[in-house]
Amino acid sequence: MTEEELFRHICTSSDDPASGLQPPYAPIAFPVHPDEPVDYEAVREEACSAALGASDLVHHPSIGAPHIDVFRYPPLGERTYWCYVTSGMFDFPIWLPDGTYFRSELLAATHAISNVAPAVLFTLGKMPFAFRTFLHHYHSVPFPQGLPVEPYTYALLIPPFLAEGLRSFPLFPGQTVTLLQVIPITASERKYAVKYGSREFVAQLPDLLSSWLFDGRSGGA
Repeated sequence: MTEEELFRHICTSSDDPASGLQPPYAPIAFPVHPDEPVDYEAVREEACSAALGASDLVHHPSIGAPHIDVFRYPPLGERTYWCYVTSGMFDFPIWLPDGTYFRSELLAATHAISNVAPAVLFTLGKMPFAFRTFLHHYHSVPFPQGLPVEPYTYALLIPPFLAEGLRSFPLFPGQTVTLLQVIPITASERKYAVKYGSREFVAQLPDLLSSWLFDGRSGGA
């Protein structure tokens, strides 16, 4: 199985046994705009700034569509961790097999400044469009050569427990953006998630800040 085939296989399978396998790939995403133009970037920045404060750095990717940037938000007040949020995925709807669609962005949080977290977010952010599929809460994605955060080889998408104010925010009337938080997991943890469900795996994690940080359980990214 090639790396591309492996990505396709995993991205179209849910780790929640109750929902079974997802149907094959959704139609490719394409831009859908409301009757009146909306500055998507301004909407995202307003929502993120209200929840996380001001961004101090933007990671810019190589060329390609969708164009996805990653904004970095430094610790603020009682929030002691850094946040990284993608911007650009929501320019395109992500189609589901039933013909409906949603828009999303990704979040990762770290103890310290990280170049790994935004790189992983870039990769994940492209996948729904490159592979004509979708990612949602409690899906896992393999990184066959391993993540730079040892010993993790999978990324797990969970609700944004560290940014509840951004769980879902309006883009324009009738459209919201769903935020997916990313944490790394090991191959053995992924086996547990497949057997018992990703929700059960997440429920068994210690109720500690480190459980939800991208570099929390590894000691640093």
